[in-house]
Amino acid sequence: MVSDITEHKKAEKALVESEGKFKELFNNAIDPIFLSEISDEGVPGKFIEVNDMACSKLGYAREELLRMTPFDISIPEDLTELGKIFKKLQQQGHITFERSYLTKSGLKMPVEISCHMFQWRNQKVIQSIARDITDRKRAEETIRRQAYYDVLTNLPNRMLFKDRLEQAMKHAHRNKQMLGVI
Repeated sequence: MVSDITEHKKAEKALVESEGKFKELFNNAIDPIFLSEISDEGVPGKFIEVNDMACSKLGYAREELLRMTPFDISIPEDLTELGKIFKKLQQQGHITFERSYLTKSGLKMPVEISCHMFQWRNQKVIQSIARDITDRKRAEETIRRQAYYDVLTNLPNRMLFKDRLEQAMKHAHRNKQMLGVI
């Protein structure tokens, strides 16, 4: 019995090329991308796949990250809030939020995370794209600082005085105390 497997070989070749394109696009993305499994209760499990930028930004080898979960790279103060975020993701299917990741060296990296939940290979997964917003946070802090401190002398300005005076007046009023300003 002889059969022509030309079409089968073409399909195999096309599949290999398609997977190669996907890997190249995935690994050359400028933002860290994580795919993680998810339980029926909406709790994320281990990472299924991570791109090269995720490894580079967090300082972990791919094999290390693939043994971890989103909770392992989150700062401890955010863990309770993350549970609420993932419940919301379960309801809406997509969510964007800001958090900080903890790098392997222990540094906090502020990120804006966009999560999307979908079916992949008969399994629910979460795709998370994390944009590093360190520069944006630094700029926001600079602007906030410039609003309350003189740029030249670095001394508190009138805006900060007014803000603190209002706080002190509210505190004095709540506690039925006197307040004096010299």
